[in-house]
Amino acid sequence: RFDVPWGDLDYLERAGELAVPILLFHGVEDDIVSVETSDRLAELRPELVTYIRVDDAPHIGSWNLDPAAYEQAFREFLAGL
Repeated sequence: RFDVPWGDLDYLERAGELAVPILLFHGVEDDIVSVETSDRLAELRPELVTYIRVDDAPHIGSWNLDPAAYEQAFREFLAGL
């Protein structure tokens, strides 16, 4: 709908180009984006990726399951920058 060339956004293929810290939450029950995608990115760039894999969370639902834990992880990530 926005003429985005999605193939150009394959960040797994371009993981070596990433240069900033990433805080990544991904719900295991995500039926839109496979959690294995985030698993792989975390494996490829462990020095950059802080990965929070959330059991039972759907797509963009990590905060909803445990707002306090999500916000604590976010604060800790920011404090480490």
